[in-house]
Amino acid sequence: MRFGLACMLFLCVGIAHADLYASHQADGVISYSDRANSDAARSDVEITHPLEAAQLPGTWHTDALNGERAELQLGNDGSFVFNQFGDSTRTYMCGAWNGDVETLNLTVKALKRQTEDGAIEQAAGTYQETAPILSSQRDRMIVVIDGQKLVFNRAG
Repeated sequence: MRFGLACMLFLCVGIAHADLYASHQADGVISYSDRANSDAARSDVEITHPLEAAQLPGTWHTDALNGERAELQLGNDGSFVFNQFGDSTRTYMCGAWNGDVETLNLTVKALKRQTEDGAIEQAAGTYQETAPILSSQRDRMIVVIDGQKLVFNRAG
């Protein structure tokens, strides 16, 4: 259990932290991004949830500040797979997911981590992780894990 929580903390530190910026378009639409452009302002407002849980399945990815890449696959059957790749490390997690417009609930059934020296660490047992969803748009999902805002973009 401690190993699992430590790995989740490791994941949260390794994945890109995102400040949110709001851009107001001419047609009145407000879009949110982790990148500031010339007309964007930093946003601390509560973000709406336009996607229903049934629209979340698919492959989502994010790039970390340290060059690592993470991918989250949410299956229509309620399964999930999470992979984080670095130059010499990898973290793999899988299990079941469910959610609504405000939270992503993960039941982690397997968690493995390959360290820089090639050793494989594996967590014992299952545990729950709940990630609040700040925004779930067609191509972007922003979740909070361990107090960090993580921006995932839909692959493809």
